Amino acid sequence: MSTNKILIMLIVLFSLTLPLYAAEPIKFAYYDNYAPRSFVKDGKLQGILIDVVNEALVNRMGIEVKHEGFPWARAQALVEKGSSDAFITVPTTKRKTYTKVSKEPVLLFQTYLATASDNPKLSVLKTITSLDQLKNYVFVDYYGNGFSKKLLKDMTVNWLPDYKAIYRFLVQKKADVMIVSRKGIYSIEELGFKNQITVLPYPMTSVAFHLCINNNSKYVNILDKFDMVIKQMHDDGTIDKIIRNYY
Repeated sequence: MSTNKILIMLIVLFSLTLPLYAAEPIKFAYYDNYAPRSFVKDGKLQGILIDVVNEALVNRMGIEVKHEGFPWARAQALVEKGSSDAFITVPTTKRKTYTKVSKEPVLLFQTYLATASDNPKLSVLKTITSLDQLKNYVFVDYYGNGFSKKLLKDMTVNWLPDYKAIYRFLVQKKADVMIVSRKGIYSIEELGFKNQITVLPYPMTSVAFHLCINNNSKYVNILDKFDMVIKQMHDDGTIDKIIRNYY
């Protein structure tokens, strides 16, 4: 057999051993209006989640990634039908039906109550330490927030189409309270409501965002390695460093 034929055979065999995901990047769908976790600035999608994914998958796992931003309901629908491979979010019961979920959390954070600073019920609200005490209060939140939909399923909630609208709705006292995380507190300041909205002192819940990959994605088998990598990133301080770049 000639040297050229042997070389061609070796190239073919080598190409067959490459990972299936080498030829096509994993496609992530993000909420494109969710600063500082994922948002568009100067025509570019950026934020905490994008930076974490780039460090974990691109830099540490050698996997090419395509980041795409959409309205949140559409982003979820794209992952559900398999047009996008993955998102990072709270793994609700519904999301678990069409995705495989990482064991290790990507982000961990606590949530708090927020209300209008001139709410006549403010002094009472400051004493509340659990959601069970809020049965007679009206909440506001945005469509597509699966975490809040589950958390507030027994509450009276005004659901709005855009998360930015919920802050003004609260200031206008059309609702009594809303649930905010560190991201929500960031938005209160960014949108100019710092003096009009008060964040109350007691944490209500803890929240974990996980990597969720569509059941039929060819990337679903990376989850075990991703778990090891994301744990390393928590342990070595990389996640905290990325977060500090935005807050």
